[in-house]
Formats: sequence, structure tokens, C-alpha cells
Amino acid sequence: MFHLILSATFILTVLGCGARYNIPEPSSTTDKQTVAGGGQRFAVQPATSVECAAGGSVYSIYDDSNGNSSLDVEETVLNRQIVCNGTSGQNGFSTLFSLDRVSTGFLACASGSGLQINAGLDTDANSTLEASEITQAQILCDGQNGAVGGAGPAGVSGTGVVFKSVPALPGDCAGGGSILLMALDVGHTGVYSAVYPGQQSVTLCNGVNGTNGANGTNGHDGADAPVAAYSPVDSIMPCGNTVAYKEVLLRLYNGQVLASFSNDTGGTMTRLSFLPDGTFMTTDNSACTFTLATSGDGQTRSISWANQVQMSWSMH
Repeated sequence: MFHLILSATFILTVLGCGARYNIPEPSSTTDKQTVAGGGQRFAVQPATSVECAAGGSVYSIYDDSNGNSSLDVEETVLNRQIVCNGTSGQNGFSTLFSLDRVSTGFLACASGSGLQINAGLDTDANSTLEASEITQAQILCDGQNGAVGGAGPAGVSGTGVVFKSVPALPGDCAGGGSILLMALDVGHTGVYSAVYPGQQSVTLCNGVNGTNGANGTNGHDGADAPVAAYSPVDSIMPCGNTVAYKEVLLRLYNGQVLASFSNDTGGTMTRLSFLPDGTFMTTDNSACTFTLATSGDGQTRSISWANQVQMSWSMH
């Protein structure tokens, strides 16, 4: 069973009167989004007629002390910003917001880091909040690290996953291939066994070799077809084999990386997906983040984690 989640940069855009972009208006109930760690949350509410004569929205960052993901009257509002729509008959600009992480060591935060919330009008109407358009910026500081807790009880030894590759049956793969067998390493041997529980398998077929060309006048046979682009070369476990159910990536002959993931615990709906260059986070309880990158000349690709390149290979 494998899981994959793509990481991405979060940008929030709120439009005022005269907006030309299809962005949903706030609902009558509070819209909520978590924007920082701990109990801090982000809420969007409609502005009252006293706050905005032509309507608008109130953006609040609050401490969700009761953990119910809703801004209650007894909870502390850390930052509150009212954004009003333009009045009827006026040409308005879209109001844009963006969220940026403040670098470690920033003096305005005791913890050395935080979240900066930028706001401004999209005066050039390109739907991007540029530095010259920022008119307001608020910083929400991260909390400081707490004291180190006492040592917990000794954990139970975990169960890893073991793998074995065997040739595919001729009836399954006309051009040959491999079957990747997987099971829980309940014996802690590091060696696959067919009697171990949690058995899963994936069949990967090679491309079919081309037929020999007809003999010419010189009597030479034609050349065989080249290796299929999607033939498997290596299996990659991001950040190493650190948890019981470890996400496994497959490196193919043409340099692409194939990820397998399932949306149920039985693994009955497993799908395959090619990973582009970028940064990804696994959901196998290891909190692993890894990065795929291609060189500028397009000849080499690599995977990195723990701030260093772990493997590189040629792109065919």
C-alpha cells in the first residue's frame, strides 16, 4: 500500500468589486483555513453594513483555543483585516493576498520565523500581487519551541517491508518482464518470504523486441529493437526503509520516475503516476520530503532528501 501527496505553495486571492476573475465569494458562514502551526487558524466572514457599505469581507487570524475550527466570541483574534468592495459605478481593482514564510533569524519574531500576510490592489490587472503593489503586510510569528519532554517508554520494534523481483510469466508479458513481490517483514530478516503477511505484487512488462529484418542482398539480418523506454531499472525508497509500509518509486529506462499509490487499506485500487520535477511529501508516517530535478541540459535526473543528492541517472 503506497501513498503520495504533492506539496505546493498556497496563494490566497480575494477579489473586490469590478473583479474579472472567477473567484468564489465568501459564504454566509465562516470559511476557515489553517495558516500556521499550533492552534492558529484563518477565518473569512462577510463584513457588516457598518463595516462596508457596499459589502466586503473580514479576514481574521485567531487562536482556536477550543479546537473546533470555528471563530467563537471567546477566542482571541490575533489579526483582523476588513476588505470592502468598491461602490457601484466605480472602476475597482482586485484585492490580492499572498502568504510568505519569513526566513529563520527574522528579528521581529522571538522564534526567528513566521508567516507574512501581504495585501494590495492588482493595479496592472495581471492577477499577481507584485512587490510594488503591496500596501499592507502583517507578520504572524511561529511559536517558540517548548521544553524537551522526558523520555518515553521503549517502543515496540516495527515491521518493515521486504521486496523480491522475479521474472514475469510468458503468458503475462510477451516481451518478458518482472514481478515485484512485497510483504511485511514479520521475521525481521530483511529477506522476502511467501509466507509473510501483507503480500502484494506489481507486474512490469518489457517492450516486445522487434522482428529481424528481411535479408537483403548482402544476407545480413536486421537489428533487434532497442530496450523499451518503460522497462524498470531500480526501485527507490525515499528517505530509506523507515516505516512498515514504505512508499516505493520505480526508476524506468528512459529516466522517468513512476509512483504507485492506493486509496484504500486493502490496496485494491492501486494506480500508477509519473512524477515530474518538484518536491513531494510521502504519507507513510515517515514525514519524508524528497525532490526530483533534471539538469539544465536535460541529460541527467536526480532524487534528493536530507539536503543532499541520493541518486542520479541518465535520461535516455
